[in-house]
Amino acid sequence: MVPRELGIGVTMGESDVSGSQGVVMPAAVEEPVRRVPMSLASFLALDPPEGVRAEWVDGLAVMSPTGTRPHQLVAKRLVRLIEDALDGVEAYQEGGISLARSRRIADVFVEVVGADSGDEVWNTVMPLLVAEVISPSSRTEDRVRKLDEYLAGGIGYYLLVDRFENTLVALRNDGGVWTPVLELDTQTPAGRLVVGEHGTVDLDLTALFAF
Repeated sequence: MVPRELGIGVTMGESDVSGSQGVVMPAAVEEPVRRVPMSLASFLALDPPEGVRAEWVDGLAVMSPTGTRPHQLVAKRLVRLIEDALDGVEAYQEGGISLARSRRIADVFVEVVGADSGDEVWNTVMPLLVAEVISPSSRTEDRVRKLDEYLAGGIGYYLLVDRFENTLVALRNDGGVWTPVLELDTQTPAGRLVVGEHGTVDLDLTALFAF
């Protein structure tokens, strides 16, 4: 069930964008993502227009549409589930992450209580867990590029939540390799995610995607 472009079981840099050709995305057409050449200093001073989400990757500002109402609801439900289930963590929607060659915004950002972020906007201490709610405009970013960047940055867990394909894949960073630890789909819509010493999260796609 894990999409092959995720590059599971390989080290950073081995995933292949071309793998996305094999993914079927029901009732969704990929929306355009604008990539604008821009220095990091200029990006940090940028005030994106309403309705635009801006990230920065290797000298390019990546502009995409902000999440739809269903997108935001799924992220909000994940935040609530995680905070209610895990001990010693704080969970947020749209947390900024300062990575070696990029500035990313995760749909769900989970940090250990007491962790010093180092920056009010772009956290320099890596989160325990991040989740991306996949949109038509973010499919390649979330499944390929962010996969490698989050792995290299040392983020502990990565959840890819796809309401179009009705799937959830949870990955754990095992010494620089992503290991699948939970895979949910229409055949297996519910399961439990163990997050180290912080506890477990019960996840159910039926409830998560109920609109």
